[in-house]
Amino acid sequence: MTTAGILTPLLHRADLSTGQLSLVALAMGAGALGLSHINDAGYWMFTMLAGLDVPAGLRTWTVLTTVMGCAGFALTMVLWRLA
Repeated sequence: MTTAGILTPLLHRADLSTGQLSLVALAMGAGALGLSHINDAGYWMFTMLAGLDVPAGLRTWTVLTTVMGCAGFALTMVLWRLA
């Protein structure tokens, strides 16, 4: 939400297509995934369903969400070149 608030005035001035604006939104979503923390409901569901304790859950969940965020951002960069 913070990123969207900061970027909104800048995006109004930029000459971006609808597809590019969609990719900006996807990049912000991917960035929000990285380094997810203990207050994330997904973390608690994952930890309880996987039968992990809190430290093991944090180690696993943090790595998984960081990889997902980086992969999402990388895919967004590739798609930007095609847009």
